[in-house]
Amino acid sequence: MSQTYLLGNLEGERVPHLVYGYRRNDDGTISRNPNPDAAPRMRGLTYGDDDLISTMADMFKYDQAIRNGLFLNPEKLDQILNPVLLNDETLSE
Repeated sequence: MSQTYLLGNLEGERVPHLVYGYRRNDDGTISRNPNPDAAPRMRGLTYGDDDLISTMADMFKYDQAIRNGLFLNPEKLDQILNPVLLNDETLSE
């Protein structure tokens, strides 16, 4: 994966073909999401939900690595991908 970055690590760098998301505010105006002017700590408390950028090719590589057992053994992957029985006897979705 050669085209995947944490946006916060690229301050001041120009990333070719980078496209920001946009959102409609409650008042109907449109703003960039995440707000590039916000302090990094204000963008979110975790990486990956709004600070990770990647290409489809890199995401495909990541998907294939997971499916081919490069990160997790098959038993762990099965635990992650399949529903579990909850305390109220229902299955998780």
